[in-house]
Amino acid sequence: MICYLRTSAASYDIRLRKYISACQQSGTKYIAITWDRLLECEPLGPEEIQFKHKASYGLEYRKRNFLLYIGWIIFAFFHLIKERKRYKVIHACNVDTVLLAYVMGILFHKKIIFDIYDTSGKYTLERFFAKRSDIFILPHELRSHQIGFNNYPDNLFVVENVPYFQGYQPKNSQSYLDGKLHISY
Repeated sequence: MICYLRTSAASYDIRLRKYISACQQSGTKYIAITWDRLLECEPLGPEEIQFKHKASYGLEYRKRNFLLYIGWIIFAFFHLIKERKRYKVIHACNVDTVLLAYVMGILFHKKIIFDIYDTSGKYTLERFFAKRSDIFILPHELRSHQIGFNNYPDNLFVVENVPYFQGYQPKNSQSYLDGKLHISY
């Protein structure tokens, strides 16, 4: 079983939803410990354990959100201990979850996947944990140079950062209006 750690709800995170969908299609058991920061997301199922505390976006909320982040760490820590016999791998999504994953991996002898969706600018931390993870995921191999690797790490695995919309139907068939190209996802 794999345990995903993410500081946003799975229903808002297309990449995490793709991972969960792959688990469901392959019959791989998983749990996801997430944070419903807007208090408007239902868990995708019983496998998603949500920390439900509002955390507004914006620089003016940094101090308050830091305390909430510490609350999420404690919440995730508790659930990682509680579920420790069920999972073998911890998949840390971005740098804000990797320290907890790393500590729990050492304590309970778990494999660690460190997945950098978006760089945080904390290249020293990202490089440190990338070197110590069993698998290190980036959306493109050249991003490894951005965080300071001269060569591609041996544990690097590339997963493109492209969303997948199952059954998506565009509302309007024209993507070229008024001489402008409109692209969104």
